[in-house]
Amino acid sequence: MWIPVSEEAGTNLREEFSRLEIPVRANYSSEEVGPIGYECSVFPGNYHVATSNVIVEVESTNSINVENKNLGRVLLTHLHSYATPFIRYDVGDLASLADRCQCGHDAPTLSNVYGRKKRLLKRRGGHASPFLMKGGEILKIVKCSEYRVRQIDLTTVNVEIGGVKNLTTEQKHALIALFKIKTGDDFNIVIRSVQKIDWGSDIKKLVFRSDVM
Repeated sequence: MWIPVSEEAGTNLREEFSRLEIPVRANYSSEEVGPIGYECSVFPGNYHVATSNVIVEVESTNSINVENKNLGRVLLTHLHSYATPFIRYDVGDLASLADRCQCGHDAPTLSNVYGRKKRLLKRRGGHASPFLMKGGEILKIVKCSEYRVRQIDLTTVNVEIGGVKNLTTEQKHALIALFKIKTGDDFNIVIRSVQKIDWGSDIKKLVFRSDVM
């Protein structure tokens, strides 16, 4: 069995593991409260809420449309912390919440879980779309030590390529074309090479973040 941690198991990868008869069971958790949900063995992408550990609510007053689904903010209540309880804590993710799972599991179930600042681009129409870039795709164009992508407004995506003194014109054009595939034509892609990326207080070094979500 493969249990992905802090990463999404893409459809193609799941299909390859399934071909090899290796089950994939993702967990949904956070550093603040621990386990939130465990992936259903019948319906991938559905997470049975760890009701013995957390109470989960989805606040949909200001829902965000992602791939034609209206998703709300995930709010967590966790009373087991020795330091302090968490009451309706906004973990920063978006999801759907159902009373039960399609498999028959008769308890709250989360689906369509998206990390709000990790994997979503906000577009001018107000809706959002998933964003996923693999480091290997960039390395095929330029041998870099790190990279960072930031959506700074509704029309601009900044890309920093670390460990590279200068990028050739061909490399810049290739990188812009790659990011256009991921973002569509709605965004101006700004490419910049730096010797070392200044991560500041971002200890997790998140390679993608939207500043407008």
